Amino acid sequence: MNPAKQGFWPLFLHSDNTKKAILKTQNEEYVYTVIENKPKRVVVETGIVNNGLVQIKKGLKTGDPLIVKGHEYVDENSEVKIVN
Repeated sequence: MNPAKQGFWPLFLHSDNTKKAILKTQNEEYVYTVIENKPKRVVVETGIVNNGLVQIKKGLKTGDPLIVKGHEYVDENSEVKIVN
């Protein structure tokens, strides 16, 4: 199957950012994204890790902002400010 013909390209993130962003429990991997200035926990499925990239197979789409610093302490009821 050609992903371009299906209208789907896999999402790859640079591993430095992804390693910081992905949190793990015994049963799942997850990240925090931001929706309307609120953090939202999103379960992700990772795939290939190669040449400094990590594939996110499920859970995120291109352009979703990730919290990569302080995400270990995030409360979904708090408000966040995006800083570049």
